[in-house]
Amino acid sequence: MLAIEEHELAHQARPAVLEKLRYARQGGADAEVVDALREYERKGRARETANELDALTQEARYHRERLELYRAKLYGGRAVSETKLRELERSAEGAEARLRRARDAGGDAGSGSQSGTAG
Repeated sequence: MLAIEEHELAHQARPAVLEKLRYARQGGADAEVVDALREYERKGRARETANELDALTQEARYHRERLELYRAKLYGGRAVSETKLRELERSAEGAEARLRRARDAGGDAGSGSQSGTAG
């Protein structure tokens, strides 16, 4: 099992690994091996969920910061487009909503890393 996990981590080939794991499960492996495979798959799914939440958190932060920079331009007296400002507001709100939905769907118990909302 350790060899499979090391291989996956080195090659990031999750679909191929999962196919091999399914094949082993269908081949009549004993209960101990099947349990180990199931635990391994659970860890992989949890890792994917965490990666998705991290990506959504970064996306929300990116859109929020772009909006803040554009507002700073506005307050600084530089000419800005109201259309662009509305577009950036919509983008920031959409990214925050996607992040919120993902956290709600995942039962985000304690994994609220890097979610600080600025302003």
